[in-house]
Amino acid sequence: MFQQKNNLFSVAGALVVVLLVITGCRINSSDSVQRNVDINVSGRYENTNGGPIVSRNTGASIQWLNVVQTGSRLQAVDNNGLVFRGEIGSVTGSDGGNSATFTLTGLTTAGAEGVISGTMSISGNNTSTMRGTWAEPSLFGTVEGTARVAGPQPDEPDQQNGDDDDDDDDEE
Repeated sequence: MFQQKNNLFSVAGALVVVLLVITGCRINSSDSVQRNVDINVSGRYENTNGGPIVSRNTGASIQWLNVVQTGSRLQAVDNNGLVFRGEIGSVTGSDGGNSATFTLTGLTTAGAEGVISGTMSISGNNTSTMRGTWAEPSLFGTVEGTARVAGPQPDEPDQQNGDDDDDDDDEE
């Protein structure tokens, strides 16, 4: 009887160790890697002329893209409800970055894969302009649209009030 209890505890202990090892060894794929970039391009991109944002594509026209940025990753949903995924490449400029390369890949309503590759440039009035190319296996087009984006965020809380000096205002 003592041997049976001892074996039961050994099996239970081994099971706990195996479960701890399995839950402690979580391996993420390279798809979960995300880097921080010094630019914010989230916004709803539309053609300023009122036409489609993509000049030529198979299936229903793409009128606008709602882009959401998380770190360097981008996800965009078009007016047809289709999802495009991609990322920001290089960022150039200063004070929050004013230009970034990007790619987005998704399917058209006709089922063809479309790739957008280009740049997003942010002007001083927090307007981002997306310019690039649209590529499908048998078709090419251009992409152009603008969106309102959030401006650069101050690094320190005092800068929000216009006080960017490091001294304490209570001291004389």
